[in-house]
Amino acid sequence: MSEITYEKKDHIALVTINRPDVHNSMDPSAEKEMAAVWLDFREDDDLWVAILTGAGEKAFCTGGDLKAYLPARMAGEAKANYYPRAENFGGLPRTDVFKPIIAAVNGFAIAGGLELVLCCDMRIAVESARFGLAEVKWGIMPGAGGTIRLPRNIPYAVAMEMLLTGETIDAQKALNFGLINRIVSSQELMDETMQMAEKLCRVGPVAMRAIKESVLRSMALQQGLDFEAFLFDSLKNTDDSREGVRAFSERRKPIYKGK
Repeated sequence: MSEITYEKKDHIALVTINRPDVHNSMDPSAEKEMAAVWLDFREDDDLWVAILTGAGEKAFCTGGDLKAYLPARMAGEAKANYYPRAENFGGLPRTDVFKPIIAAVNGFAIAGGLELVLCCDMRIAVESARFGLAEVKWGIMPGAGGTIRLPRNIPYAVAMEMLLTGETIDAQKALNFGLINRIVSSQELMDETMQMAEKLCRVGPVAMRAIKESVLRSMALQQGLDFEAFLFDSLKNTDDSREGVRAFSERRKPIYKGK
């Protein structure tokens, strides 16, 4: 079974992270698969809008599958990127995709999952959805655009509280802060998202791409993403980073020494 399903209907692409048994967390093979999907979506002139969601009813995406990356992290391998640079958590955070993307957030969007949501232009969430960047709890930091995009999406103080504590917020708070467009029931999620996608398909597709490109390039994201990647890599061989992932694997609270 494919870990990323990719369906095309008329001018709309539906991309689904299909790993519900691990809360739709991403491993290296899923990242490569998704990266290929976004390149295809970008280059297919018949596709105008994409929808990104997760399989099941519990999680949109809970970030990287830590167990898939623990051996390299525990060994302190300097070149073992936690999120492979070529794919950068499914490609989307660093791929220039100027077509609109809608997130249908069907559950938890944590760590890299929230970073994927932040790459989407509009977001519809179920009532049970929760959002957070939990990396700091494990001695690491967001590495797929979280520190760059979150403060651009919600008030600075709220973003910093989320980034520095690793705590999550519920769907209602996300709506109040402007992180998502609306909240719907789980039964309504895909219908509501498809209606939004169909609405976008009724306007000029070339104009939509120009508008999105203008907005993103004016934010000067690339410089920030490069600096975030540098800092992310610099944390990989710290004692605290190794302690964080070790504590995660042992299901205990980490004991940090600030080294």
